[in-house]
Order: sequence, then C-alpha cells, then structure tokens
Amino acid sequence: MKITTVITTALTLAAAGPVLLAADAAPKAATPAAQPSPFTGPNGTPGGPRQYEVEELTPIVNRALRGGRNYEQGKKVFETIGCTMCHLFGGGAGGIGPDLSGVGGRFGAFEILQSILEPSANVSDLYSTKIIITKDDKTVKGKLDSEGETNVVLIQAPLFDPETKTMSWAGGPKISVKTSDIVSMEEDPISPMPPGMINGNKEDEIADMMAYLMSGGNPSNRMFQPLAPAATPAPAAAAAPAAKK
Repeated sequence: MKITTVITTALTLAAAGPVLLAADAAPKAATPAAQPSPFTGPNGTPGGPRQYEVEELTPIVNRALRGGRNYEQGKKVFETIGCTMCHLFGGGAGGIGPDLSGVGGRFGAFEILQSILEPSANVSDLYSTKIIITKDDKTVKGKLDSEGETNVVLIQAPLFDPETKTMSWAGGPKISVKTSDIVSMEEDPISPMPPGMINGNKEDEIADMMAYLMSGGNPSNRMFQPLAPAATPAPAAAAAPAAKK
C-alpha cells in the first residue's frame, strides 16, 4: 500500500469521528499479523525477489562484500540481467552505456546500486538521448547523430547484433529534423537504461554480482575468498582465592 493511501485513509477515519461500540462490548487489542522479512537471509531464505531501495540494500551489500562471494554466480547474474548487452566490461563488446571495467575503483556500493536501481538519478550527457519539440508540437526522441546548420539527425533506436549479442546505435533508424522547425532540443532526463534491473534477484545473487562487477571480473579478488572464522573469545581468567589470615 502506498504511503499516500495510508495517510488519506487515516485522515478520512479521523474526520468521521470515533467508532461507537456496544455498551457491554469492551474493545479488544488487535493482534498484529506477523510480517515476512523483506530481506533474504542465509542461503536466500526467507523472503525473495522484491523491489529494492538503495538505502536499504547498500549496507547489506557492503557487509556481504567482505568475503565469501560466489564468482560464477556473480558472473551469471551480471550477464543474465543484460549488463553485457549495453556496457563494455573486461574487453567485451557494447557501448550504448558507459564502460564498467573499472567501476569498482571509482565508485562505492551506494553509487553503483543507485545507477542500477535508479538510472535516471544521474544521466551522463555522453549516453543520454535528445528530446526535440517542433513548431507543429511534435516530439522527436533519439541519440544525436549529427547537428548542422539546416538539419539535426537523431538515431531513434539502437540495434541488436545477434553475433556479438550487444546493442549498438550504429545502423539504427534515423530521423532528420529541420533546424528551422525546432522549438527546443534538450537532454532527455530519463535514462535509456530500465530501472530496477536487479529486482528479480535475491540478495546473495546481488552481492555476488556486485563483487563480480567491483572486482573487474577478477576471481582472485578478496571478495571471493572464504571469510575468516570469527575469533573465539578467550575464557576469563579464574579469580585467585583470597589468602587466609
């Protein structure tokens, strides 16, 4: 239920006044229903895939990245959710989005998770698209291909290359707009990348994917090493018996 719905319902009930009970009926305290944990626990239970929030997921991922991550699962998730279709990584193909090869050395978990869950929060002009409004009130969107004195050409959609299994603006359908017909041309504030691409994954899968991404695809990274066992505290020394007088 949305927060606005909860607030609206509460205000409506308050305006209606108190509910009258029968004279001989005593109000009973409602027993709140047990709520399932919104997060997954050890081995992915309880809970499961859900809509994540950056602020909630960041500390969980930071703790998980201390070690014990699964390299193969991280690589699989990275590829399955489609990262390699649009991004360069470790010498791969792509290029619609920024190169992710060194992202772990430039950004922390919060920034990376935000770019995945909320890609429109910070759109680089290098990878954004344009929105053109014309005199006849038409809207044209696309990647800027060329801008001249008489015409502006936009690529309206990228193409999927089945051989490399990547997306590319090269060869995409184009549209030419006369500069004399343009009222405005601005950056599109909405990222071409869909939001929440990891919402279908459990936390341990997300942590493995983040370790794979932040390590630059290096299976020898410390994040993939076994966690050191917790140190057992030494037993307290027994108190010496008091000397007899």
